[in-house]
Amino acid sequence: MKATGSLDRIERASSVSSDTSSSTSSSSSSSSDEKDPLLSATIVPKRRSSSLAEDHPDDNADEVEYLYEQDFFTLRAECLKAKKLFEDPEFPPDNDLLRKRSARHFDDLEWLRPHEFVRPDEPILVSDRNEGFDIRVGLDSWFVPAMGAVAESEALLNQVVPQDQGFTAKESYAGIFHFRFWFGRWIEIVVDDRLPIKNGTPLYMKSACVEEFWPALLEKAYAKAKGSYELLNHWMPIDGCIELTGGVPERVRDLPDLLSMDARHADRLFFDLLRASQLGNVILATTAIKTRQTRLCLAEAGQLGLHVKYAYRVTRVAYLGEGQQLIRVKNCSGPLHVNWIGAWHPTDTRWANVSEDIKKELETETYQDGGFWMAYGDFLKYFKTVDICHLNHEVDQDITFHGRWEVGLNAGGVQKGDFKNYSKNPQCFIRLNDCDPSDPDGRCSAVISLMQRREPKSRAKGLNQVGFKVYRVEDHCEELSTQFFAYRRNDGFHKCVAKTPTWQDGRESNIRVRLSPGKYCIIPSTFFPDREGDFILRVHIERYSRETADELMKRPLHAIESVE
Repeated sequence: MKATGSLDRIERASSVSSDTSSSTSSSSSSSSDEKDPLLSATIVPKRRSSSLAEDHPDDNADEVEYLYEQDFFTLRAECLKAKKLFEDPEFPPDNDLLRKRSARHFDDLEWLRPHEFVRPDEPILVSDRNEGFDIRVGLDSWFVPAMGAVAESEALLNQVVPQDQGFTAKESYAGIFHFRFWFGRWIEIVVDDRLPIKNGTPLYMKSACVEEFWPALLEKAYAKAKGSYELLNHWMPIDGCIELTGGVPERVRDLPDLLSMDARHADRLFFDLLRASQLGNVILATTAIKTRQTRLCLAEAGQLGLHVKYAYRVTRVAYLGEGQQLIRVKNCSGPLHVNWIGAWHPTDTRWANVSEDIKKELETETYQDGGFWMAYGDFLKYFKTVDICHLNHEVDQDITFHGRWEVGLNAGGVQKGDFKNYSKNPQCFIRLNDCDPSDPDGRCSAVISLMQRREPKSRAKGLNQVGFKVYRVEDHCEELSTQFFAYRRNDGFHKCVAKTPTWQDGRESNIRVRLSPGKYCIIPSTFFPDREGDFILRVHIERYSRETADELMKRPLHAIESVE
C-alpha cells in the first residue's frame, strides 16, 4: 500500500494496510525487527487461533511507502532521460506555503536551487565535516533536537537521508531528493531542491557549512508531510524524535517531585537514563510552563544559565561513584555559548577531585557544542519532563502491533464490570525473559507505547480516549475469555499488573513496566465501547543479556534497593 495523501494519511497512527485488516478477519498484525524465540507476539481480537510473530512475520514491516505515490527512482530516471530538473507539482514554490510570520520577507524572497546561489563552491548534500546547522532566531524549532540527534549519528542520518543522491552528475543529480520519516510506517517523501532564499541564504533551516543542504531539504520534506511550512509549527520535540527515528517514546513527568520522594525512585530514573545514554537513545528534557507556582524556580534556573524556553537534549550521563551523579545537557535550539554557573559548571572546584583520565573521558574541556555538565539533583529540580526515544539497535528489541477497533468485532471498551465486552478487545501477548541485573527483585523492564490516529485540526488530541492494561498469564494461554476477567483468586493471575494511569484522548500514551519473567497479555482499548479507530501498540523490551562487558562495567549493578 502507498500513502496517497498529506498529513491525515501519514500521521504516526496510520491505519494498517488492506492485507492485514478487514471486517471479516483479524484487525491487527504484529512485526518485530528480529526473530527471537524468547519473545512471542500474538494478537487476538476475538475468538481466533493465535500465532507467533516469529512464525508469521510481517513481510511488509520494513517496506517503504511513498507519499503521493511519488517514487524517487522512477521520477529521477524520467528527469534524466528528458534532460530536465524535477519540479514537484505536490509542493510548488509558493509563498503561501511559507510561515505566516515570513510575509514581511516576501518582497525580497526567491525560490532558487542551491547551485543558483552557492558561489564559488558547489553545493553538497552531506558534508564530511558535520559542522551542525543553524536556525533563524524566533522561528519555531521543536524538531531541532531531533535534527541534532540525526546529525550526530551516521546510522540515523543515512536512514533519514539516503546516500543514493547528491548534486553531482556522478550522483545522478536531477533536482530531486528523497527523505524518510516514520508516521506509523516508514514513508518516503520526495522534494525538488527549490528553496526559499533571502539575500543568498535559506530563509529557514540551514547548515553551518554554507555548501551543505540536507537540513534545508529535510525541513522542506517535513513541511510537505505536514502540508506547509506554517503547519510545521508548534509540535512537541518528542514528535520530531519519533518521526525522524522511528523510536519508541517514554515520558517521565514531574521530575521535581522525585526530590521529595524516597531517593531510590530518583536513583532508578538515573540508571535508566545512564543505560539509555550508553545505548545511543535520544533523551530530551524540558522545563515547566511558567505559572505562579513555577515562576520562582524558572527564574532561579535562568539566573544559573538555563534558557528555560528551549528544549535540551541529554548527551551524556555519568556516575562517578560516592553518590556523584552527573548529566550533560545541550541546548539544541538556542545560543551555543555555555552560561551555566550551577554545580559542576566548567570552572567549578568540584572538578579538582576528579582524575584527569575521567575528565578526559567526560570531555570536560569541550563546550563548543553548547553542552555542559550539571548535578543530577539540579537536573531534577529545574527540568519538569524528560522524554526518551528508544531506538532500534542490536541490544534491545522492539515489537509492533498494528490494529483497529471495530464496532461489532473488538471495540469492547473498558467499563467497570463489563467483562463480556472487555474480553473482545485486541489481545497482544509478549514474553519477558531478560532480567535487569541492577534490579534486586530480578524483574524485566519494558516500555509500552500506544498510539492512535490524530483528531483532525488538532496536534495533540486523538480520536478516542485510549489506554491499556497488562495481565500476567500462564505459558499455555493463547486467549483471555470473559471468565478470566470475572474470576478472582489470589494466584498472581487474573488481575492487572500494570496499566496506563488514565484513558485519555492524547495521540500517544506510554508507561515503563518492571515485571517478573513470564508471559503477559496487553489489552489496548478505548474507554467507551463501540468506538472505532486505528492504533499502533509498540513494546520496547530491554535485553540486558546482549549488553557488552564494557557497557555493564560502566553501570553499577545491584545499585538500587527494591522500591515499588
